[in-house]
Amino acid sequence: MAVMLLSLIACKNNPFTASDEVSFTLNSSHDRVYVGESVTVWARTSNVIGEQPKVVWSTTGGDLTEKKNGSVAQITFDEPGSFDVAGRLTTANGVDQMDRVTVHVMQLP
Repeated sequence: MAVMLLSLIACKNNPFTASDEVSFTLNSSHDRVYVGESVTVWARTSNVIGEQPKVVWSTTGGDLTEKKNGSVAQITFDEPGSFDVAGRLTTANGVDQMDRVTVHVMQLP
């Protein structure tokens, strides 16, 4: 009984549950493109209302341009190879999460 009571008190004092944790994933429009083509990568987040989320983008190749207040990155590739596009989510409350996608760029036939 005491354990149950403590659990109820803890839940009352902490309104967040495991399903309320911030989540962050990246999705891309394509994972294979030809030289000269662009890929759009966007961040999918949940439970960041009031957290002042910010995404910082990086890439191992290509020319990256941020769109939609930093929630979307557009990358144009000028050489063949496999390149990572990474995003790091930070919030005012100390959340720090990272995800990445790999894009394979092929030479034009």
